[in-house]
Amino acid sequence: MSVNDAEPPDGAALPGAAESPAALPGAAESPAALPGAAESPADVTPGAGSASVAPPSAEDVEFMREAIAEARRAEARGEVPVGCVIVLDGAIIGRGHNLRETSQDPTAHAEILALREAAAVLGSWRLERAVVYVTLEPCPMCAGALVHGRVARVVYGADDPKAGATTTLYAIGSDPRLNHRFVLSAGVLGAECGALLSDFFRAVRARRRQVRPSSIQGTDERPTSIEQTRVGSHPDSE
Repeated sequence: MSVNDAEPPDGAALPGAAESPAALPGAAESPAALPGAAESPADVTPGAGSASVAPPSAEDVEFMREAIAEARRAEARGEVPVGCVIVLDGAIIGRGHNLRETSQDPTAHAEILALREAAAVLGSWRLERAVVYVTLEPCPMCAGALVHGRVARVVYGADDPKAGATTTLYAIGSDPRLNHRFVLSAGVLGAECGALLSDFFRAVRARRRQVRPSSIQGTDERPTSIEQTRVGSHPDSE
């Protein structure tokens, strides 16, 4: 997930060799052996948009809906609606939603918070065999953290053309130069995930337009909360 400092204008439209990880001590089990895994990361071409686009499984849909529920929790707090859940053996072990504005923490993205919770539950930073579901394509920070966490698979909803770091701009997670790679599936409930972001930024623009007349009259009134902060990397955010 990324929440950059780009201001959403009116009328915006929605829309990857180090040594083999198998040879490294503690390397994760091959994610291609996981249920629903799309392809072996060894077969992925870096930087070529190599996510699986096969129809999602019922399990993928179920857990993406859990991630969407997390995104709605972020939205209810005035945060950009991005949510994430981490699943191991069919059970959710970590949840997170964007809290950057609430915590004033630049690292408080949904994936980071979910990774922290999952690691605490397992008592280990190695999240081998875990599957991550997130509503927006991970940013460079989050994609890097997913590599460091040794997750097996990442499933995301909406593409992020401004900061997407797994297929769109970069191929973190499938770059063979890294010492760990994960299987990637894109576009699961992508329209619904994208609509969450579009609706959010549309509301931000509407509130901004409501306060502009007062500013023109020379008062000290200023946009507050999310209107005051330049947010977003989704297409509707610029």
